[in-house]
Amino acid sequence: MKGFLKDSFRRLAGDVMYGKARAFVHRMRSREWDYRKTREREQRRTLDLKRRFKGYVIESLKSRRMLERDLARMRHPELYSPELGVVLEVSELRSPMLPSSGSVSIVITNFNYGSYISQAIGSVLRQTQKQVEIVVVDDASSDGAPLQITQELEHVSSIPWQFVGLQHNVGLPAARNIGVKLARGEFIFILDADNHLLPRCIEDHVRAAEQGSADAAYGMIRTFGSVSILLSDEQFSAETLAHGPYIDAMALFRKSSLLEIGLYATEPALYGWEDYELWVRLAAQEKQVVFIPSVLSHYRYHHANMISVASLDTRGAWRYLFATYPQVFGAMSNEEQESEAERRALRVGRSADSAFERQSGVPVKCDCVGLGDGQTSTRLDVVDAGPSR
Repeated sequence: MKGFLKDSFRRLAGDVMYGKARAFVHRMRSREWDYRKTREREQRRTLDLKRRFKGYVIESLKSRRMLERDLARMRHPELYSPELGVVLEVSELRSPMLPSSGSVSIVITNFNYGSYISQAIGSVLRQTQKQVEIVVVDDASSDGAPLQITQELEHVSSIPWQFVGLQHNVGLPAARNIGVKLARGEFIFILDADNHLLPRCIEDHVRAAEQGSADAAYGMIRTFGSVSILLSDEQFSAETLAHGPYIDAMALFRKSSLLEIGLYATEPALYGWEDYELWVRLAAQEKQVVFIPSVLSHYRYHHANMISVASLDTRGAWRYLFATYPQVFGAMSNEEQESEAERRALRVGRSADSAFERQSGVPVKCDCVGLGDGQTSTRLDVVDAGPSR
């Protein structure tokens, strides 16, 4: 009888402990669920605040640009171009003329990067590809860059060049489109004023595009400044693009192909995401794009390009992309688009917030010969493109 009572007591005690354990686990799961819900609500609230702020910034830019354009037309009616819809002043050196086959127009867009653009232009002058022209589009800079650029280009007589001085700000994608339309080369290479090219960059891009009969070609990019990483370091594929951007704007395009697909988008929802949209559009239209597995250019990481209004809230950009390119992202219902856009926007926001954590303690210098950076002391070994293919 004693043994029976002992066993019963043990079973009863076990049941009580098991019940307490279950209750404890239930409470912990409930608290975790409540925490997740609270965190999601906070994240949505933060995204909504960012969306409103981003919308305010974009609307303010739009209004300011319209006002600047109208004022520029009043001040310089003779400089208004009906074809381009902008007020601009063009100076150029057209001799020697570009041969049509294999010729490249390097379009450099600039806005208040007067301290960097000399290195960009210098890297173009050092190219082994001979059939090139420089097209510099200054987007109404206020740092004295237009005068500086004009003075530098006036000393260039070895290759043809065009300097396009916009009298009012139009934004990066529109400035690039103007450069593309004015360019005379068979190919277009996009270069921002704060980056630069290695000597065989253009030659290797043209060779790859011609051998592959490609609409576009891109090589790997080494960053310098506050971060040292590789960009544009994977093969082109719609599947990879569907996960997010991984190819930079520094690339070669066949001009006829760019004109055919419609140049860079100026849709407000895509603010800051125009490069990615262009690559997605190329994939959606099944254009031929060639990847060159060599480092051919350098990208400057600095404060101005690490904090961007574009990354505040990307839900609008994702919704636009999902709705416009189901060939790349797959068919989605409106509810699925909203849910996926929010999920990706949160991921992009986290990546942007942690961008500063990726900065190296000691800035990394690009020590390209003849392009003396002078801003830092730590050397970045230049990764040569290797033998020409």
